[in-house]
Amino acid sequence: MGDTARAWTLPLIGRRWLPAYRLAWIALFLITVASQIAMVVTTLRSEPAETAFRRAGLIAQSSPEGIVLDRFGEAPETSAVQSGDMLVAIDGHAIAPGMSWNDPSVVALLARPEGTRIRLTIRSGDAAPRVIVTMPSRAHLEQRYAHAGIDYIGHSRTIIALTAIGSVPFLLTALLLFRRRARDPVVALISTGMVLNLAYLAQLYPPLPTWLKVLPLGASTPLLMIGLLFFPDGRLQGRTARWAFALSVLSVFANFATPYLSDVWSTPLFVVQALAFLLAVVSVVLRYRRLPPGMARQQMRWVLFGLITCLALLVLYVAIQFVLDASTDPALRIWLDIAGEALSSLESWAFSLGFLVSLLRYRLYDADALISRSAAYACLTLMLGAVFAGSETALEVAGGQFLGQNAGTFSAGVAAAIATAVVAPAHGRIHHWAEHRFQKALVRLQQGLPRLLADMRETAELPVLLAVVLERVTHGVRSSRSAILLGTGSDWRVAAIRDVETAQVENWQSRQPEPATDSIDLDRDDPVFPVRVPLVLEEAGTVGWLLLGARPDGSLFGKDEREALADVAEPIARAAFIVERRATREAALHARIERLERALTVNAAST
Repeated sequence: MGDTARAWTLPLIGRRWLPAYRLAWIALFLITVASQIAMVVTTLRSEPAETAFRRAGLIAQSSPEGIVLDRFGEAPETSAVQSGDMLVAIDGHAIAPGMSWNDPSVVALLARPEGTRIRLTIRSGDAAPRVIVTMPSRAHLEQRYAHAGIDYIGHSRTIIALTAIGSVPFLLTALLLFRRRARDPVVALISTGMVLNLAYLAQLYPPLPTWLKVLPLGASTPLLMIGLLFFPDGRLQGRTARWAFALSVLSVFANFATPYLSDVWSTPLFVVQALAFLLAVVSVVLRYRRLPPGMARQQMRWVLFGLITCLALLVLYVAIQFVLDASTDPALRIWLDIAGEALSSLESWAFSLGFLVSLLRYRLYDADALISRSAAYACLTLMLGAVFAGSETALEVAGGQFLGQNAGTFSAGVAAAIATAVVAPAHGRIHHWAEHRFQKALVRLQQGLPRLLADMRETAELPVLLAVVLERVTHGVRSSRSAILLGTGSDWRVAAIRDVETAQVENWQSRQPEPATDSIDLDRDDPVFPVRVPLVLEEAGTVGWLLLGARPDGSLFGKDEREALADVAEPIARAAFIVERRATREAALHARIERLERALTVNAAST
């Protein structure tokens, strides 16, 4: 209670400052979009330059000192090139410090006909310059991509497309949040951080000073972390969150100072940023665990889902980079490069989706089903990969002495069969575990309620039984209100209600025609009870209706919830039918006993 009282609260953006904020945000958004377009155009324009260098057996990139080289392929002419060598001159034409690798004059010197001898002057560190001779040949490119199933242009364009796709979720999420909730300070922090993350100002104007070039990226991550700490209600609570906030603010200055400091400071500054991120995640997890069930908890769940998915994809990305660095197979390196860029794009989508759904409060309650399926498929994928890799390695080692060069193909085929045979039986168990772990309330409804009703229907009174039904159903599918109608034909009476008044149900009933269906009836335009579940018995027909309101965020139930409702409808109908018949028999029995007692009293009085 005391911690809540000391919470730091962000105020709404005042109406006086709102026009200026809107104008600044829109200007920043347009600059960011322009920088993204400029980056794509620059990359496409660089393809001739990149092709020219690669035809010469080289890879080049720009640095403040000039053009840095690395070796491309296995051409013997470039065997003397070491990673990080500086290009000093081409055929005697000096390369000025700061010159870009895709400068047209550089491209013109390299784009020679096949077989032309080109003299390159290079330098390794402070050593004396040396001269190598190389000859442009398309064979360098063809050799690299010979067995990859994709050519150099296809590879390059795929990377460009994946990079552009990765920027789309940040831009769309930021724009949607800004339009829907412009005055919300948490939205302002998160949307501005997303936009700054993509603002490459150097693409628009390369001569910008260094501090201005690093400004967007240096501020974006701390802004996102601070927005996460104040999420979702603009309040910062707890000592861990305050430490994370302080380190996030410090990391802003650290990012700006990095280009001007020596390499000695790089590790401490990285530790500060990593610690700030770690404390921010821990703070979010702690706050989520303290929240009671409700919309705020569901919002936090979506954000955590996005963060955890993003971190899982990041781990896969790092693993791919390790394999990429260790691999010598050109085709494998090309596809690992594409896979890494695809994972990077998926990280952006996962991170953006968590914040977008959470802050717009759209389908908040689908998080449980999504997390359950994601966990199940992740476990299956890891199991499949582990069994396949282990089986293939064992078979390749065991079969190498018998099959020779064919051992690889044989072991891969057999390993795939073993993995399928092992994982297939585990599919159902893993899904069962995921449902029980992440959809406890729904499982409790779908599996527990029929067993409970089978016991209660022999002893419980009807109001008690129906109250238990509504409690389990409301908790299981998160409906905002619920009611049960019982009766026959068109004569329905309100038998039980939860979070709604009887008069409201009767008023709704008077305006609704009876659905002519034996399956779940959905009416998305109904603000009171858009979901109506018929309670049907084979021997008695429709004995009642289970009426349900939408979830607190206004969304209707997903597939899993509808399947659960369909599964419990018949047990509810049977239990209510049996209890009503038992109540009727007991009432008749009591009436008969009372008549007999009165008769005995009269006879006794007359004698």
